[in-house]
Amino acid sequence: MPGWYGAGRLARSARVAGPRGRAMDIRQLRYFVAVVERGSFSAAARHLSVAQPALSRHVRALEEGLGVLLVRRDAHGVRPTEHGERLFHQASSILRQFDMVPEIVGGPQGLVTGRVVVGLPTSTNAVLARPLIRTVMARLPGVRLHVIESLSGYLQEWIEAGRLDISLLYDPRPNPAVELDTIMSEALFLVGPAHVAGDRPEGVPFKELERLPLAMPGPTHALRRLIDRVALDVGITPNVVVEVDSLGVMKAITEKEGLYSILPTGPVYEEVQEGRLSIRRLLEPDVTRSISMATSALRGRTRACEEVGRLIIEIVQDMIREGIWQGANAPEAADAADPASPPSRPGPGLQSLGSGRM
Repeated sequence: MPGWYGAGRLARSARVAGPRGRAMDIRQLRYFVAVVERGSFSAAARHLSVAQPALSRHVRALEEGLGVLLVRRDAHGVRPTEHGERLFHQASSILRQFDMVPEIVGGPQGLVTGRVVVGLPTSTNAVLARPLIRTVMARLPGVRLHVIESLSGYLQEWIEAGRLDISLLYDPRPNPAVELDTIMSEALFLVGPAHVAGDRPEGVPFKELERLPLAMPGPTHALRRLIDRVALDVGITPNVVVEVDSLGVMKAITEKEGLYSILPTGPVYEEVQEGRLSIRRLLEPDVTRSISMATSALRGRTRACEEVGRLIIEIVQDMIREGIWQGANAPEAADAADPASPPSRPGPGLQSLGSGRM
């Protein structure tokens, strides 16, 4: 059997007639998707290694063939029109299926190949992205990984639309376009300056959030919505003095400005180890959230996706065992835990946040 023809040669022969009788090909769809994803013709041209005038001609030819305007230029770059948005989702799926052909045929000597787009929420990305990238490069050299960081709500919308292969989501809503598997639950902690000392290393009552100066994400953030729901049940109003939708800024002002924040342990593990931040688990009630791995039913599940998914679960479980993701449990461990048992205390190297400032 002859070797694989290559994407460029096959792209020129994969053509269909548009509504005006003009031929459309895979290359036009690929160029259009790149322009929408990168928000500009110049960025897409650099990514595709083609001249910008040629890229513009192909997109214009696609518009003429379909008889509709697909993109608009404005001060912020290039945005898809309503027709362009619909085509973008369909074209992304078509290109995904097209690019799966070499993998279906089989790589040399069973090599796992392909592109996998993974979405990670901001707090999870802070702890998981580096080990995931490192492990994929070492163990799946034929896989091209694309990691996208965003809010959990946006990631759910994108995986439902088929723009992501895999995403980790906090407490996701069910959707037939997405397959969900709960991979862990994690406790939330009060994070504060390292110099604070106190007499309750086992944790801090949730009601104390009413008088501690808090730096929190905005009201639409999943973590903020969870805290607000618990506060309503407890009957308090958390003392939020500043809203920050940036994990890096939140950690910095917690360390330097004497504020407190609420986070899982993973994103602050290094800072706690270095003695720059301290943590105490929220109690009365315990505040936990589930993390699910979502896979797109629209994009098709390739072997590369399956292997990357296995690595994500393996890395998460290793971090739980090593105490990097303290207060987290895999589903089996969470189910087996005694709900009446006291919460675990900070492990070695994780200093307890005291109540001296409470």
